[in-house]
Amino acid sequence: MGIKATDTAGAFLCHGCHHELDAGGLAADEACAMFDVARERSAAWCKALA
Repeated sequence: MGIKATDTAGAFLCHGCHHELDAGGLAADEACAMFDVARERSAAWCKALA
């Protein structure tokens, strides 16, 4: 079973970005920044659908 998190801790990523984030080629601060942007955009997208 994978790591579980709340729905608000998730983010939608395209295949390329997901691979880049998972591959480990980014510095920790770059990966965190990328995830933060993706999480904010995902939350805004979900809110717009509601």
